[in-house]
Amino acid sequence: MAPAPLTSVVVVARSQPGIAALSHVTATLSAFLDGSSSLPLARACAVGSVSLLQRVWDGSKSPQLVADPWCARSNTWRPSRMLWTNRFYYQDQFAKGMIEACKHADARSVQWLVDQFSSCVVPAQAVEAAAQRGKRNILRLLLSVHEDYKKASMPGARVRAEKKPHQVKFWESSALLAAATGGHGDLVVWMHADVFHGFYMQSNEEVMNELARHGDLEAVRRLVADGWQPPRIDFAAEGGSVAMVQWLLDQKHAVGTQWALKNAASKGHLEIVRLLANEDMVHLDGEAFCEAAASGHLPVVQWLKENNLGWNLAYKAMDLAASNGHLDVVQYLHSNCSVTCTHHTMRGAVANGHLHAVEWLHAQFGGHSGVNLYEAGSKQQFNTTVMDVAAMNGHLHVLKFLHNVALTMETTAPSQRLLRRARSCDEMDSL
Repeated sequence: MAPAPLTSVVVVARSQPGIAALSHVTATLSAFLDGSSSLPLARACAVGSVSLLQRVWDGSKSPQLVADPWCARSNTWRPSRMLWTNRFYYQDQFAKGMIEACKHADARSVQWLVDQFSSCVVPAQAVEAAAQRGKRNILRLLLSVHEDYKKASMPGARVRAEKKPHQVKFWESSALLAAATGGHGDLVVWMHADVFHGFYMQSNEEVMNELARHGDLEAVRRLVADGWQPPRIDFAAEGGSVAMVQWLLDQKHAVGTQWALKNAASKGHLEIVRLLANEDMVHLDGEAFCEAAASGHLPVVQWLKENNLGWNLAYKAMDLAASNGHLDVVQYLHSNCSVTCTHHTMRGAVANGHLHAVEWLHAQFGGHSGVNLYEAGSKQQFNTTVMDVAAMNGHLHVLKFLHNVALTMETTAPSQRLLRRARSCDEMDSL
């Protein structure tokens, strides 16, 4: 059956009496304007329109030869026609379409695919996409489809030849991890208990760590009660849940303490940094200080400095902060940690286009005799200048500023040389 003419074409045709009576003209105009004719079914699933899917489906079954406006016959081949000539393409479009529908959390498109196709395989990626987005309704639908497949696969089962059920690839570990990565702890518990019926008893460390990162204490407690091992505390510290970190500390056998302070500092979780320090879990404090500075978490940097933790790497932290444009951190480190900027600091700020940091560095250290902000790079850096760095990274606004600085330095250099020569010769009259 050929797809119905586009609504827009029908409306326009009705307003033109000379065309309204010519149905073949309306059909031809619609076919000319209809972009769905060249749209594979799997790509149509990403749109989220069941009517579009149905139009592509109907078009795949329409006669291949239609009349053009001059009553000649023309070929209207479309990709969807291969659904009926190539079994592999049929399965491929179903699988890709199912993945797209699940990625867009479109339950109606998933149901449409299940109803229209027969004897296909729902890939594990589709199940994982639905799980990661927390769509229990889609997972229930796919689970029901899979149950129908298992019943039909039993010896003696009667199945209609034209409508065989689909097989669904439920991989326990990947589905659980996808749900945990999306922060859906309730879905993890539901799949573990009701979908996999508790058979998947091997503790999945990645699943637990993701739940800890998202701070889902209720799900973690439930799974630990079912025999799973507690998650690592460094993932909980990175996630920022004080309750999760405190619960793991109360277990008295927390794993991953070495990276906990660093992870918490890198994400700016000051309360967790304090909690870990109070529990004497101070590991890699220098890296924690640098990570906090690189991410622009000034309160964490200040607290670590005030508590004498990690600020021995303040010189490295300043370069990282400047590279990421965190001028407030750079200013704090310069004022409170007795750190002087170097050409590495300037190169980092220039490379990432942070003009405000470049301007401050030039104003603060441009005339400093002990600091050469514009020193050329090493041999490994091909002796490039900061202007080269700005140009290579496409930062025109920084390049313009550095060009003006270079012009200023060229005009002041002769007078400075004359001043130094006069001083060396004690020609005070010249001064």
